[in-house]
Amino acid sequence: MNPNVRVFGIEVDPYNFASPGSGVDIGTGEGALRGFYVSQHTGRLMVQTEVRLANLIIGDDNVDGRVLPVAGVYASGQSIGSALMALTFGGNNAVLYRASGVVESITVCDRDKQSSALDILFFGALSGDVATTVTDKTAFSLNDSDFPNLLGIVRVAATDYVDVGASTVATKLTVLPVYTGILPYLKVAVVCRGTPTYTARGFSIQCMVRPS
Repeated sequence: MNPNVRVFGIEVDPYNFASPGSGVDIGTGEGALRGFYVSQHTGRLMVQTEVRLANLIIGDDNVDGRVLPVAGVYASGQSIGSALMALTFGGNNAVLYRASGVVESITVCDRDKQSSALDILFFGALSGDVATTVTDKTAFSLNDSDFPNLLGIVRVAATDYVDVGASTVATKLTVLPVYTGILPYLKVAVVCRGTPTYTARGFSIQCMVRPS
């Protein structure tokens, strides 16, 4: 059904409700929001909600998304991975600025069966690009200027892992709201909280995110 209704909306910043641009037709055009329709029974304008989950891989390797630990022994408090890892969500190679969602679960696949406790820190560029830097097998230190950008920390305990034969897997259910800010992606740091011995490409981390 093609309703004889046209809906106009203005995108606003969710923090200060300021509009960065002019009103746009959100009912037509390429990439238009299709969440509005007119009820055939009541004639009322309705909002259609859509349940979507995005399976996102945290990693600095474009091939398989693994965090590329350096082979050897890690100490508690050291970063895992050679850089803050970008986590883009939106699907179909979409680039979404000021996008929001909820991280609903995180799964760690440990191919080396070390089952180490981890801290996974999520950043959004809310007040500028993220200033914190990481170096693999070096003590992690949060830059003070990034407190406004830190969205939350998910802790994975050693007891969260399940033995699945050649590997161990841990899944954490979360309700962590995330927001991409002025950059079209989140940034993620992984901090070791044990003393594991990893091989190169020892594990990967996947997130299930429900976009808003």
